[in-house]
Amino acid sequence: MKNLKKYILDLYSWLKAQKRYFKIETFRQYKHWGLILVVCGVVIAFIIGSILLPAPSLKAKIAALQVIMLADNTQNFYRVKPNFWGLDTNSALKNEIFPADMNINGVALNALGKPTLIGNGENGDTIVPGVQGFDIVYKNLNRTQCVFLLSFPFSNEQTLALSQISLINGVNDNISFSWGGELSLLPKPEFAKKYCAKNNTIIWHFE
Repeated sequence: MKNLKKYILDLYSWLKAQKRYFKIETFRQYKHWGLILVVCGVVIAFIIGSILLPAPSLKAKIAALQVIMLADNTQNFYRVKPNFWGLDTNSALKNEIFPADMNINGVALNALGKPTLIGNGENGDTIVPGVQGFDIVYKNLNRTQCVFLLSFPFSNEQTLALSQISLINGVNDNISFSWGGELSLLPKPEFAKKYCAKNNTIIWHFE
């Protein structure tokens, strides 16, 4: 009788252990498959995003290179003229200084989809006799875009005609970066972060 009781207790303990083991294994399996599904979801989302949407950094890089392209196009168009008299955004669109992919139904937009102006100053005013050089203006830039563009490492050849960059951030007065100035052109990103705010306008001045 004593052995039977012990046998029953051992059987009960074994069944209880098997039940606990089954629960643990079931949980592990569900956890395992759940982890697999999460990883697959992240990978699929990344692939779809990579295919359908250009990376923001790529669009920002294209927008930076468009500044130099527009400067080159402007210099080439006015090469045989004594100055840049009459240059503004409308004339630049009309004379195809803006390439087709930046002319969106008569509105000049850069690769970031932001308004782009050419002319004199923040509003791209028409250049009149006596004004030296011309400006390329990017408006409505967020802080990340501002830091990237303000600190973009243009080559020496690309910056030969670039004399100044101005930043209007709605917080400080107009901030100027120039060769040999207190704030040098093409600052490092960690330095640019000190000046870029929520909504920014960058003006590149070429001569």
